[in-house]
Amino acid sequence: MIEITWLGRGGQGAATAARLFAKALVYEGTWALSTIFFTAERRGAPVYAYTRVSDKPLWLYHYIKNPDVLVVFDPRLPVFPRMLQSLKENGLLVINCPEAALTEFVDLEKARWRIACCDATKIATELKLSAGGLALVNTAMLGALSKALGRPKLETLKRVFEETWGARKDVLERNIRALELGYENTKFVKG
Repeated sequence: MIEITWLGRGGQGAATAARLFAKALVYEGTWALSTIFFTAERRGAPVYAYTRVSDKPLWLYHYIKNPDVLVVFDPRLPVFPRMLQSLKENGLLVINCPEAALTEFVDLEKARWRIACCDATKIATELKLSAGGLALVNTAMLGALSKALGRPKLETLKRVFEETWGARKDVLERNIRALELGYENTKFVKG
């Protein structure tokens, strides 16, 4: 089983990303389950979402204490250092930040995990994907995670996007482009 924790701010799309990611994996024949935890139900507050992936049926609906993968939408959240410490050794950190700024958030010398970064905020901003003043980085981060983890396929994620936003062609096209750019612009910094 692979356990993934998504960390973001309310309004960035972490809960939606966890749900879409799980749905795409189910379409590819894998068992997947996503759950969400809100600290305060308001824009900007920390949001934790969890996805479990397995080749067997899943029955665990609670939070994940020590994830194999940590997907971080905003490393400036005060809880980020604590969440980083919970990541399993040799796990995978997928973080939204420019490569040049990564050392502000992670000590690369002490990091005991693989690290992939993507400037999803830049992608979302350029594509005008925002709500309430926050960049919607979820679809770019789905592309980043797809590349870093090696699944699900981009075509499967596009199918899920079509089902989600198909009636809103402009929104669908921008989110698909964000997915593609997230995938293309993800860099492995360590591991």
